[in-house]
Amino acid sequence: MKRSPFVQCASIAAVALATHVVTAAAPPAQYQRFGLTSTSICDQETGLRWQRTPSPLKSYTDAVTFCAAPQRLPTAKELLTLVDEDRHREQRGGVEVDVAIDGAAFPATPTDRAFWTQTRNPGLTAILTVDFGTGETGTSTEEPKPDNDRYVRCVQFVGRACP
Repeated sequence: MKRSPFVQCASIAAVALATHVVTAAAPPAQYQRFGLTSTSICDQETGLRWQRTPSPLKSYTDAVTFCAAPQRLPTAKELLTLVDEDRHREQRGGVEVDVAIDGAAFPATPTDRAFWTQTRNPGLTAILTVDFGTGETGTSTEEPKPDNDRYVRCVQFVGRACP
């Protein structure tokens, strides 16, 4: 079957996009190279393999369960390694929002609520959270109610196993 030149070009473009290797805006040596459809990304400086796409909003208990072994909920210190210190603005749904995370490495990271960590505040009364709109930490109780739901990005320590 003969294909039109347009269909041939579209097929070539689709294959190129599917296999295209992407680099993050972070320092060149920080993240391994990854494809557009990669589900995880490895931070070569920390040895942490991160889930690229966050979960929907979850309670703290559901967040802990969601990150099934060998993955886990990150500590506050680990999650803060993803904060982009050069906060920028992005268009999302026709609205400009502040973003404090590398959008190439972690696309469509929500900024309307923070992300859970496994770290408790010094008084052990709340869980530390990280906001990728501001780049700041906050706290939330683990009491299961919709106002306390946060996003989840699971992590796994792989050390020198980063490819």
